[in-house]
Amino acid sequence: MKPSVRNIVLRKYILLALAALLYILSFPFNKIYTNRSSVSREVRLAEKYLHRQQNDFTDFVKDTALLGRLLNNEETLDELSDFD
Repeated sequence: MKPSVRNIVLRKYILLALAALLYILSFPFNKIYTNRSSVSREVRLAEKYLHRQQNDFTDFVKDTALLGRLLNNEETLDELSDFD
């Protein structure tokens, strides 16, 4: 026996309503189960990393003698290994 057109249309609307309900329910559950502290921790770690990199670059630029040796290709392997 073939399902009637009315049943087919009704099923589609029920599925649409169920999908909309699940979508709306996802917002409160997302608020409850999202760990905000992990995001702030990652931000703090990224800021520390950038600060360290900035300090390393500032120290590198301050060493004008080393910059001169690098420009003239007179640097030693030990000097280059200090950049690791």
